[in-house]
Amino acid sequence: MRDTGADFISAPTRLYQSVGLALLQRIHRGIYSPDRRLPSERVLADQFKVSRPVMREALIALEVTGNLIARQGGGYDVARQERAVPGEWIEGRRIFEGEIVAIAAIEIDARQIKRLEAMTSEMEADKEDYYRVNVLDRQFHLEIAQATGNAAISRLVERLWRIRSVCAECCTAQIRGGARVTETRVHEHRAILGSLREGDPLAARRAMHSHFDGVALTIAEYGAVALGD
Repeated sequence: MRDTGADFISAPTRLYQSVGLALLQRIHRGIYSPDRRLPSERVLADQFKVSRPVMREALIALEVTGNLIARQGGGYDVARQERAVPGEWIEGRRIFEGEIVAIAAIEIDARQIKRLEAMTSEMEADKEDYYRVNVLDRQFHLEIAQATGNAAISRLVERLWRIRSVCAECCTAQIRGGARVTETRVHEHRAILGSLREGDPLAARRAMHSHFDGVALTIAEYGAVALGD
């Protein structure tokens, strides 16, 4: 199978990002699968022709985003791919998180608003960093879930994010769209944040629905996964 991993990497600013994204594409293509251990750091560094410290940074980044699982005693396993039809996954999140944010608009406090503001600003500042953007995006949605004060809701949103982290189409769309997609997500997050700040459940629900409509458009435009020859 020919690997064309560089085809859709959107000019990462650091070498470890480029290496990690190329490795992520191989995972999505099934070259590295959950039923076998990932090659060692040394072997991967040789394959990608980079130093071991660079390879180590790439592996840690993919662990943080949920694509890899650290093994006790060293090494990594590929996270199991919880296959979800992107349209169904987005529709589910649109329904659930639309109601969650409406509850949060009533229950949220000033400290949580400040944390959401900080996350949104950081996301905008780090828009070129695929890994950091994913971490901040996840934190934003989890903070809203936690604002409801309902642990079951928080666990549900966490579960939905685990599915997103191994969704090939979702990751591919973010990689291909790069900073342009991140700018759109930041704009949507600011609309959600504004409605939470106003304590307006109806506006919060509309803003969250609009956010997921935007996510659906992004995946439709950028999310096709190339399988190679």
